[in-house]
Amino acid sequence: MYYFLGFEEVNKKQVNNTTDKEELQRQSLSRTKRNIKELALCNSFTHFATITVNSEFCDRFSLQSCQDKLKYIIQKRIRIRNKDFAYLFITEKHKNGAFHFHGLIKNLDDLYTNENGYLSHKAFDEIGFNSFLKINTENNNSYDKVCSYITKYITKDCVKNENNQIYISSRGLKKATKYQIKNANFDEWTFENDFCKIKDINLETDTLSYNDYYILSHLED
Repeated sequence: MYYFLGFEEVNKKQVNNTTDKEELQRQSLSRTKRNIKELALCNSFTHFATITVNSEFCDRFSLQSCQDKLKYIIQKRIRIRNKDFAYLFITEKHKNGAFHFHGLIKNLDDLYTNENGYLSHKAFDEIGFNSFLKINTENNNSYDKVCSYITKYITKDCVKNENNQIYISSRGLKKATKYQIKNANFDEWTFENDFCKIKDINLETDTLSYNDYYILSHLED
């Protein structure tokens, strides 16, 4: 799957002069959502993951403790046997202050069905309850919905780690090829505000007009 993002700047001066903290936060979250959706769409993940941290294994109210435990399990318990294991995890905070993870994964061997009927993995059992729901990757529309759904966990209440990151992902994930589109006349935009317009395009599934193709080809040259 090749996923392209087109951008059209609307008011660059207004963007540069923005001082409203709420608006700056909204822009930051919007960029993060686009980054996450881009990684999700470009990497054909096979399972949707949910991991609830158990206080017996680490301090579930400490962001650093939870993320360190997750990273340890991935690096020391999983990637040793699954070199191609790829992941994209978002840290979410419960109302009670405890942390848990949602994400997308692929190339994870040795999944088993736990006593509750969920797919789990023994390595992730070392952090708490975990379940992996298989994604229908043969249906592009279904997969797109999962990729959009994962971004719902990105809100203003999201927490960042010491590297100022909201999400944790494996290295080497594929990213979109980006084209800047000028003077494009799309009927609908994926995102639009006073600062910019953004159109997400999947050239394998979306129907584009001749003029749209011309814009992409012209800018590529």
